[in-house]
Amino acid sequence: MAVALALIVLPEVVAGLIAPPQTTSVEVPTAVQFMRLAAGLISLIGQLALIRLALGPSTTVGAAIGHGARRFPSAFGALFIVILAVAIPFGLVLAAMGINPANATKLPPGAAVVSLVLTVAALLVLVRFTMISPVASAEDIGPFAVLKRAWQLTKGNYWRLLGFVVLLFLVFVVLLIVARVIGGLVARPFSPTIEPMSLGALILSFCAGAAQGAFSILTSAMLARIYAQLAGESKSVGEIFR
Repeated sequence: MAVALALIVLPEVVAGLIAPPQTTSVEVPTAVQFMRLAAGLISLIGQLALIRLALGPSTTVGAAIGHGARRFPSAFGALFIVILAVAIPFGLVLAAMGINPANATKLPPGAAVVSLVLTVAALLVLVRFTMISPVASAEDIGPFAVLKRAWQLTKGNYWRLLGFVVLLFLVFVVLLIVARVIGGLVARPFSPTIEPMSLGALILSFCAGAAQGAFSILTSAMLARIYAQLAGESKSVGEIFR
């Protein structure tokens, strides 16, 4: 709870207070984009710390956060490589169809179908990298080794992991919708229009941040235990933190 509050809920509350989702247009200011990116990076450190706590042995909150910060470069590097590997082919296909990938908010029907197919294909491939965060947290290796290890661990368990990812996605969508509905209902009496730096924005962002924090705790714990099962009772799991 302490890790989630400090590294997941608090950054989300600050970002939502400054730029509530309701007031964010298609043209998102650069400063807001950087703020959201910073909140996401801090959340990644929080996830690595939560996985460390879930894998054990027991440690302090400060030590877990420090561990997450130390393992952040490897986790971020691995995720960046995967995102880049997915984004480049996607952009090349759109460019070959005469569409500017940087301005593809309104696609023609044919391009929309192709984009949907590419998105689904990318998501199906990304299932093999579900273990990136647990591997990055548990094993003292670099980004490329993290990718290789995550790919190896998921071998033979693709369909079960796919079902797990789909279930998590549905839970996240439902949780986020419920949080925003509740937050909106509570915030409206204080701020009929949700404006930046208002009490309504604070209430709404806190509800969204609390939902995200709860989801992160659940997801991190489950990913950690799945990693332990896939890796087996090996030295990398049983003695990595001794």
